[in-house]
Amino acid sequence: MSDREPLSGLIDFHAHILPGLDDGPKDMAETEALLRQAYGEGIRVIFATSHYRPQLWQHPPEHYWQQLEAVQALTKQIGLNVQILPGNEVFYSSELIRALADGLCRPLRNRFVLLEFAPDLPFPQMLRAMDILTANRYRPLVAHVERYTCIQARPGLVRQLKDAGGWVQVNTGSIAGPPAPLTERVTARRLLRGGLIDILGTDCHHAVQRPASYQACADYLLRRCSEEYAWRLLVENPGVIFREP
Repeated sequence: MSDREPLSGLIDFHAHILPGLDDGPKDMAETEALLRQAYGEGIRVIFATSHYRPQLWQHPPEHYWQQLEAVQALTKQIGLNVQILPGNEVFYSSELIRALADGLCRPLRNRFVLLEFAPDLPFPQMLRAMDILTANRYRPLVAHVERYTCIQARPGLVRQLKDAGGWVQVNTGSIAGPPAPLTERVTARRLLRGGLIDILGTDCHHAVQRPASYQACADYLLRRCSEEYAWRLLVENPGVIFREP
């Protein structure tokens, strides 16, 4: 870190903090460790984006809401001023629109859907997903776009996702912070240099293995990007999703 004052009031749009729903925390003790870590990183709003992936991670909606309310209560109990909001990281399938309509999974605010794909999905199918989501009045937000092999090979393809109405999210740790796979870090920084990233998220799962790291990324942005682009990533674009619908 530099000698800059740490940023606060950050929003984490991609976080696995609800216990027992996916490969994130197993219990409330692990969730509490993540919450304290996130607070120390300046995060004040967290979208609890547990995985939704049929046959792997799929729970009754009431189970999700019970866990969300329990974590919201925990933040008050331990005295952390952190707002916990609903959402899912949803795996794309032909049944996704029906699952959203039936409440089996949930978007973020303002109909933004945090959308995950198989790592090796061909790009035309990814582009087709943008068309399907936007045709149904959803706003696709492609999760950790730096992980997909088609984007790693040709980062410029992200422009086509954006032209099709998609937004793209990159993990903070892929830009700076905890070690990330080299291909993901190279891709994330190429996208950053090209001004192609819209939203950041920690994609935190565990306080040690996959932490809620944000300050190192924010510091990197403030040192390496224009003031206008850093503002867009840290404040302006998050506000578009976060504001009340």
